[in-house]
Amino acid sequence: MALTDDYLVLFDRLEGKEEHRFTSLLQLKGFRGIEGAYPARHTEQLSENIRSDGQFITDVNWYRAEAGTKASFEQIFTEDDAGELLRGDRTNHNIPGKLYTDVYTAWPPETTQFVGRVAVYDGWPASGNGYTIPLAYRVEGDGRVLREGSFNGWILGRGEIDEDISGLRELKLFLKQGESHDELGKPVKTPQGCFWGEILLEMDDGSAVNIGELLKEKEHDARSETGDCPKDSLDCEMVLSLENVDMGEGVGRDYRGGRVTIIGTEYPSAIPASPVNHDRESVITICLPQGAARLKACVGVDAFAGDEDARRKTYGVQTTGSRASFITVIEPYEAKEKRVIDRVEAIDEHTVLIRRADGQSETVIFDEAEGKVHMHGGN
Repeated sequence: MALTDDYLVLFDRLEGKEEHRFTSLLQLKGFRGIEGAYPARHTEQLSENIRSDGQFITDVNWYRAEAGTKASFEQIFTEDDAGELLRGDRTNHNIPGKLYTDVYTAWPPETTQFVGRVAVYDGWPASGNGYTIPLAYRVEGDGRVLREGSFNGWILGRGEIDEDISGLRELKLFLKQGESHDELGKPVKTPQGCFWGEILLEMDDGSAVNIGELLKEKEHDARSETGDCPKDSLDCEMVLSLENVDMGEGVGRDYRGGRVTIIGTEYPSAIPASPVNHDRESVITICLPQGAARLKACVGVDAFAGDEDARRKTYGVQTTGSRASFITVIEPYEAKEKRVIDRVEAIDEHTVLIRRADGQSETVIFDEAEGKVHMHGGN
């Protein structure tokens, strides 16, 4: 490692007996983008292996790079950050303002990179905001239970529904939100955070009706409609009714106005499902149109409420082989005009050239035999 007044240079060396996927990891806030890399794919989780802590890194965007890259971050500290914060954020007593951070990956030249959400509690456990939300759901068709289940929703957890509804007149979707308990065993009311991520009616002609999109269009009417489905509903226009449903910020928004995600998938047409009164179930009633053949839906918890920009991200750089070398240059600065690095160039896996905006440059060399880092200045 080499530490200067303006930046930090990290040299990492790893070796195994067999081919392996090596990953260099950082956690930062305010991700702004990666120069020199192009988007490749999106996955719900970093890993689906239940033995890996990568399962808890969600909403992962992947990138490919064939040369050096620069990942940029912008963290904003407000007056609220100046003291001790009771939240699972691991940072206190900050000076209000902006902190920019550029992370240069100089070596290896070809990499796979990713950015995903860190598994953190939303709030502080003692306040009840950091707990999982126990929920039980049930889907009934003409009074008959088609599917039911329960789980503790947090970063992971989702109920999936895929049921034949041919010939049915009415669907009812129920959700009961449970309480949690603090460290002393006292009951804690869980925050609003449950959603039907998607409710799709597949029709026998191959078309589909998205109930969330329909509810967006008729949201005002749906909030106020009550009563049973008419007996001739197979021939009538679809009717929606909501009972004890806290609609919050409306369809497609979480209870703090952010996007709705369950595990790592965003649901733009998600329907809020937390009950207004937690002692009773919330109920969505759908009078089915003629030709409704199948119900596909999911239910879960949005664990990252509100604006996600201030949440930590896991930034990873990967390479594959029996050994790996990483050269990472990190430059923090408080104003864009104070940024000193113009560009970073790797000469080889042991040497990196730092070119400054003022025309000066430094060469940083890792001597593997000595286990030391040397720096040489020049123009």
